[in-house]
Amino acid sequence: MGRGYVPNQLAVLASKHAVHCELIEIVTKTITLRYAFCDWNLTYVGTDWEGKSVLSVRYPEEDMTLAAHALMLHLAGNNSAIVALALSTPLANSQLRIFHAVFDPSTYQVIPNPILDCSLRVSHVDLINLANQD
Repeated sequence: MGRGYVPNQLAVLASKHAVHCELIEIVTKTITLRYAFCDWNLTYVGTDWEGKSVLSVRYPEEDMTLAAHALMLHLAGNNSAIVALALSTPLANSQLRIFHAVFDPSTYQVIPNPILDCSLRVSHVDLINLANQD
């Protein structure tokens, strides 16, 4: 579990009550979107990360082939800004970065230097209306 963690991150991760989340950054030609896969909004190094918008992050299964595999990111459509962006901004070819952030258990602040988990390009965006499905 080394992945370049600093000692205080490793100490928190080794504890029974480690709090951590993914920070998701989507960089388009016109705007940068930042989401935290947790139940609250947070600020890290003067940058706001919106919580409660990420429903799931599904990493691809790794295998020995050289084939490309998709990472699936599901965002909540109850945020009108996400829906408006998906409809108005071409997200294909945007950069998507996912960081693993560890929180200080006494302050619930991100311990500096979250680990870059992956850096990818967005190939396409699907909008799915789940509101009317049983």
